[in-house]
Amino acid sequence: MWTIGRQEADDHRISTMNSMHEDTSNILHHYPEDRYVPAALQLFASLAVMCCDRLRIFSRSRD
Repeated sequence: MWTIGRQEADDHRISTMNSMHEDTSNILHHYPEDRYVPAALQLFASLAVMCCDRLRIFSRSRD
């Protein structure tokens, strides 16, 4: 099974947070007000990826 180290998981989490910040900025500046569902889905997908990274870090710390 392929696993990543703690540093790689932290780096991926930081890049995911930057991506989430950029997504939020793009939504505020480029999405029209009647397109709130795709905007919410885009933010939810970013949040889900960040949560998966946190779970991966926590599961690695238990080994």
